Amino acid sequence: MKLFIAGDYWSCTGPAKVTQNLIQGSNPQIFCQHTRNKLLRVIEMFYKTLVCDAVVYSGFSRQNLIGFKLASIFRRPSFYLMHGSIFYEGLINEENNPAMITQESDMLKAANFILAVSKPFEEWLKKQYPHYQNKIYTLINGIDWNIINSHNGHSGKISGQILSIGGGMPRKNILSICRAIELIYNEDPNCSIKLIVLGSLGRDSNAIKAYPFVEDHGLVSHEKALAFMGSSQLYIQNSSFETFGLAPIEALLQKCSLLITPHVGATSVMTTLQETDLILDVNNIYEIKDKILYALQSPNSVRLLSGINPDTTSIEYRQAELLSLVKALGNIKH
Repeated sequence: MKLFIAGDYWSCTGPAKVTQNLIQGSNPQIFCQHTRNKLLRVIEMFYKTLVCDAVVYSGFSRQNLIGFKLASIFRRPSFYLMHGSIFYEGLINEENNPAMITQESDMLKAANFILAVSKPFEEWLKKQYPHYQNKIYTLINGIDWNIINSHNGHSGKISGQILSIGGGMPRKNILSICRAIELIYNEDPNCSIKLIVLGSLGRDSNAIKAYPFVEDHGLVSHEKALAFMGSSQLYIQNSSFETFGLAPIEALLQKCSLLITPHVGATSVMTTLQETDLILDVNNIYEIKDKILYALQSPNSVRLLSGINPDTTSIEYRQAELLSLVKALGNIKH
């Protein structure tokens, strides 16, 4: 069976890293998209859809609509690997884009199958789109276990350094983290906590940058993000909606402790989570404050990593799972 996987794998976004993981290596069954020129991209999509047995479009892109149309013409099973919801995340982030919402709706309709990147996200999609229930499945993101301590970033831990990725997007709730750290400073003006913020601009960006203990570095490369993880004591993902970003797992692999919400999809592969690892109310700055202080004093990276099975979460395992899933759902005989 030959599988064509298309999508952004060159940018520094989370979905791009997932796509890169799926196409990496020399698996002769997997074909990827090489050109970034719009016209040549369509030609490549035409040819590879024709010669492959099925197609997977990873992440939101307008090209997906062309790809799904080509798959329909050539009678190839089509899969939409869905990393998030343009519609719902736009509501939370107060970023209304009617054109993109319509395009996402058209993609969900056009794809033969929809693959959610975590089990909770699959369940959410089935509730949000009950008319598509029978074509929604899960393909959990694979983990690159080779990145453990592989970066050449800072040499040691910086006392009190906390990292959060998500920039100024309201659904990441980094502003609540800032307010919680401010409470710590109010109780102990001599504390030395620093918050590193990575990610794109959003509604909350200016308010976040106004705090004196914040360093906002904006969008950075994957390698630089790993370096920040390696120099931090604690990674916080205070998201109110999160499908399955790889950042929390990557932080653990850099020996960084973790504080996340139950909404984070990465929790679905963690079996040793405790209540002290979870922010139950993303807006409760007193809960966040207490759990930050606990996490800084009681590292949890070793415990949390021990509860993730490297064999069943690896990139290689996910590649094999994707091929098997596509073959079964697409009713591909060879």
